[in-house]
Amino acid sequence: MLKTSKLHKHICEFCILLLLVVSLLSRDMASPYERVIGCDGFGYYSYLPALFIYHDLSFSFVNEVYPKYYEVLKNTPLATTHIINEFDGHRVNKYYPGVSILLCPFFLIALLSAKLAGFATDGYSKIFQFTIVLAALFYVWLGLIFLKKLLNRHNYTPWLVSLTLILILFGSNLYSCSITSYSPSYAHCYLFFLVSLFCYQASLLFDKNNDPKEKYIFWLLLTLSLIIVTRPQDGLIILTLPLFGLTFQKMKEVIKRTFNSVSGLSGIFTGLILLASVLVLWHKQTGCFFVNSYHGEYFDLLRPHITDFLLGFRSGWLTYTPLMLFALSGIFLLKGRATFILLIFWTVVIFVLSSWWWWIYPGPALGQRVMVEYYPIAALTLIAFLDFLHKKKYGALALAIPFLVIPLNILQTLQFKTGIISTQYASSQSYFRNFFKTRPVPQYPIPKSIIESMIEIPIQDFSILTQSNRFSAGKKVPLPDFIKTDDYSHIRASMRIRSNSPKIKDVVVFDFSHKGKSISWNGFGLSPYIYDKDWSYYECGMLLPSTVAPGDSIAFYVWKPEGNDSTFVENLKLEFIRINDSYDFRIGHP
Repeated sequence: MLKTSKLHKHICEFCILLLLVVSLLSRDMASPYERVIGCDGFGYYSYLPALFIYHDLSFSFVNEVYPKYYEVLKNTPLATTHIINEFDGHRVNKYYPGVSILLCPFFLIALLSAKLAGFATDGYSKIFQFTIVLAALFYVWLGLIFLKKLLNRHNYTPWLVSLTLILILFGSNLYSCSITSYSPSYAHCYLFFLVSLFCYQASLLFDKNNDPKEKYIFWLLLTLSLIIVTRPQDGLIILTLPLFGLTFQKMKEVIKRTFNSVSGLSGIFTGLILLASVLVLWHKQTGCFFVNSYHGEYFDLLRPHITDFLLGFRSGWLTYTPLMLFALSGIFLLKGRATFILLIFWTVVIFVLSSWWWWIYPGPALGQRVMVEYYPIAALTLIAFLDFLHKKKYGALALAIPFLVIPLNILQTLQFKTGIISTQYASSQSYFRNFFKTRPVPQYPIPKSIIESMIEIPIQDFSILTQSNRFSAGKKVPLPDFIKTDDYSHIRASMRIRSNSPKIKDVVVFDFSHKGKSISWNGFGLSPYIYDKDWSYYECGMLLPSTVAPGDSIAFYVWKPEGNDSTFVENLKLEFIRINDSYDFRIGHP
């Protein structure tokens, strides 16, 4: 009993230490392909170096940092185009500053440490990248602590609370959002903390057995403001306030105390400062206080993708986080009006988020990363479901759930990290074909149901690449008439490969040319997909580049730029594919 009590007392620390070990073992901090600050996270984070180092809210310094630290984007001419939205003569960082506010103490510690230790103080060197890993884990830890406090208020047994925390962290894509790729610089693990704190403070403030203490009002207003300046749509969390005891009478009492107390007024003042910081930053960048920084991107509320958002193979929430099926089932086990409140809440959240123009929300984490911040709410119904099983003498079934969902979640996170799962381009065929694979799978999946036209061209039956023969016998092929430079024309190559070395530098090349002159050269590495000198299937592909035109041609071949090893290639094949618009491959703006 004593050991169980100690485990429950320190369950959050145990979980986060385990997560830290996994994060450090699974990430090569020296690799230019495994930077922590990247993609959307680059935009969230860049306010800090812009204000404290470069004093440049035009973010032009980003174009200097990218080539230095980001190999994958080394040749991008204007790296700022990913985070800067340009419209009507304005240039603005489209991301909100909430993450930077939360990261600020960690950034300043990293900056001071870099100066004292003689490291680069450009905001993106190794010490800054590593600090963001620690910051993300710190806020996930705080989120677990406040979630634990919230669950303990409902008088569940300690082992159920601990089991729920373990499931939420290791059985859901919160795990992926905490450790994989650029995820620590994205907003979701920070929002998980903020929503946990918000819910806990709301449960204290609106408890019918307690007076609404002023300090709870302050923290609730502060947390809500931080949520809004991080991702405004997550302000939907206020719909859960009735779940924690908000009534019309209670609301009148809280409003009265808010305006008659120092803590309440401080909460309003601090919240307004946080909200005003967004307007000030917009004004500094554009000269206008009110700007739609996501200009060109939108919620299409008339065309939500609810079914695909929940059950699709392209980032489907329940497909890749089946734990939430148990959490949603727990809604119907709650008493009183709680079931109705949560049905309304989840319906609105799913409807709104599935209406985003790019509802897949591709990124560095498995599944629907935008749902991670709402897992404190899911935990309330998940523990209700586990408690139901326990009371009905199905405790063994409750204990079986983690043995089902946690290994699956960890396996699929590994598959996502190594490219076996590509949720952005997944289909039912690719999902089930690679279900138990643990090695990287080179694939360019296009569902058969969306193909309008396709031409298959055999290139070569067999080639051997050596030090003296560095090119396979490729073929130059004219582009077919149905291929156009839009979002629906793809080129896919496949072959079987074998090598006597797992560290080959060989590259599959797509070389587009116009009147004999190369206009677009694209290479895909073979090295990660060579195993134990066995034959392996290899597949790669790409959208037709915008620089080509009808009448141009493509040369397809395998190139060995260096090395004394031998590579065997057979069954080289090239496919030109035209798809319909029912399956969106777009990566950029709508």
